[in-house]
Amino acid sequence: LANSYKKRDELVAKINEKKQELQQIRSIRDALEKKINDFKNNEEFKKFNDLIQEKEDLLNYLKKMELSIMQQFSYLERPLRKLQRESIHEKTIEEYLTNPATALLRDSQFKILLVLNELKLKLQKDELDLKDRQKEKAIEVIDSLSSEFLQQFFNEYSEVKKKRLEREHIINNNQALRNYNELEYKLQHMIGKSSRLIDEINQLETIKMRLQYEDLEKLLVEEVNKYKKINILFSQEAPSPLIQKEEKAENINEKTEIEENKTKSQPEQMEQKQQTALQ
Repeated sequence: LANSYKKRDELVAKINEKKQELQQIRSIRDALEKKINDFKNNEEFKKFNDLIQEKEDLLNYLKKMELSIMQQFSYLERPLRKLQRESIHEKTIEEYLTNPATALLRDSQFKILLVLNELKLKLQKDELDLKDRQKEKAIEVIDSLSSEFLQQFFNEYSEVKKKRLEREHIINNNQALRNYNELEYKLQHMIGKSSRLIDEINQLETIKMRLQYEDLEKLLVEEVNKYKKINILFSQEAPSPLIQKEEKAENINEKTEIEENKTKSQPEQMEQKQQTALQ
């Protein structure tokens, strides 16, 4: 038990040490959270936040434009694949089928217009083995992808992308962002550290509880053993009821024999007296 008590005392000391460390980390975490909140209310951060929102809005608009032109070219995928096998613009066709918005930015000479004109002619001549409805839809899309449309898309997409890159450059070189990211990194580090400490404390508390139960069990066993020893000693010192009964019976027998002897001796005494009188 002494060894067990020592282990438990060591555990308690370790738990208290961990709890003190946890308290210190929580104090640091609270201070960091306050700094972050103060930073968010700063005018510089609000401007920085506006830049982030602008960048996100521009990115979403770019995605919307990309999706729009991709849907248009998706209607032309099957006829363009058929044309690709025999066209001198095989690489251009592949690029537009993969990512039409990016392909258009690289296609400064608008080679795609040559491809679309060639495709329309073949569709009109029924040289690509397509159903009438597919041909009609393909020709309709080709007409919508005019030189004016492509030029307008190119200009707008290029401008929006340029603005997004400018916002991104400002944000990445903004000191406010660096300060904010540094505070956030420290905060997340402290949160992770406190979480690990809580787990360690819980594990140590579980071990301590188990030791307490084991100590209690040992004490109970010792008490039971003590009781057994006392019971055995008491049994050895006290005579058993059977022995007492036998001793009592022997005493009664002795008394009976004495009484019988007395009874027997009285007539003998009288007889002696009579003999003495006759003489």
